[in-house]
Amino acid sequence: MAYTPCTAALAANITPSCDNPLVGGLTGRAVGIPLSPAPTLTRNAQNSRVISDVTLVEGEKTFAIVNFGEQPFADTASASSADSGSIKHTKTFAFDVPKRGADASKNIIDPLVRLPRGFMVIAERIDTNGDASYIVYGAEQGLRVNADGVTSNEYERDGATHIVASCQQANYEYSFFDTDLATTQAKFEALLTTNSL
Repeated sequence: MAYTPCTAALAANITPSCDNPLVGGLTGRAVGIPLSPAPTLTRNAQNSRVISDVTLVEGEKTFAIVNFGEQPFADTASASSADSGSIKHTKTFAFDVPKRGADASKNIIDPLVRLPRGFMVIAERIDTNGDASYIVYGAEQGLRVNADGVTSNEYERDGATHIVASCQQANYEYSFFDTDLATTQAKFEALLTTNSL
């Protein structure tokens, strides 16, 4: 097999779009997908960073993550580092569990912390600009709840438990998109509701 270097040619200008200006932020709706057992991800043939479909193993479920407020998922961020010797991108997804008590601990928080392979999240962006409308966290390596990633304070966030989960990936960003925005939205709604717990 011939040697092929891991290089890529820059294929677009770095300019703002006058027709579709960038709008930051997430709507507060996301779908979580446990990665044990692993779902099948269908990728775009022209760009493997675009996931066009998610097929769950029969009997497996997704879980809806819905947060309200001015800045839902506010601690969600991306950062790069070269700690491993090569540049990796740390993706962090943060959300609140607006429930508390022993049932929330048993049915949500403890299982989430103990998922063997972590989980993937598809989050809805405020920007409805093609393949930028839905961002995927955990497509290469599952999100795992950080060691200090479960916190709560009775006097903050209305007492909700705050969860912070992270993963590292070689590619900076993954999107969820299939054909057009309407088709993609329908698939997102199906993952959010039809298969949910």
